[in-house]
Amino acid sequence: MMLIDEENIKSLFIKEEYDKVIKIIEENLLIDKTNIFLLNTKGMAHAAKKEFKDSIACYEKCIAIDHTKYALYSNLGYSYMGLEDDERAIEHFASSIKILTSSDFIAIGFSIKTCFFARIAFNATSVCS
Repeated sequence: MMLIDEENIKSLFIKEEYDKVIKIIEENLLIDKTNIFLLNTKGMAHAAKKEFKDSIACYEKCIAIDHTKYALYSNLGYSYMGLEDDERAIEHFASSIKILTSSDFIAIGFSIKTCFFARIAFNATSVCS
């Protein structure tokens, strides 16, 4: 079994070498189809390339595997924003916020930012209720 080189994938992602990231991830997914790191990172690479339908497919696979990670719903929301589907974006941002626990201090800060952004961008007063 091949080991997943997360550091290499992260390094390529930071360098914005998204096609390489996707290629390496697809090779690794042949071995481990349920690896959330791989699927989420592939989704982020597609989103960075503005391939939002592909990114949505990746995030939905992640959520089918583990529906308890707030970042997956946030990423899904941003991809729907990229498709200009504001209603679905808000739905996923709200799901992201609902998952948070009080110990997720970084996550809470992120979600407050997401909530504020959603309220401003979409005039969505019910997102954080």
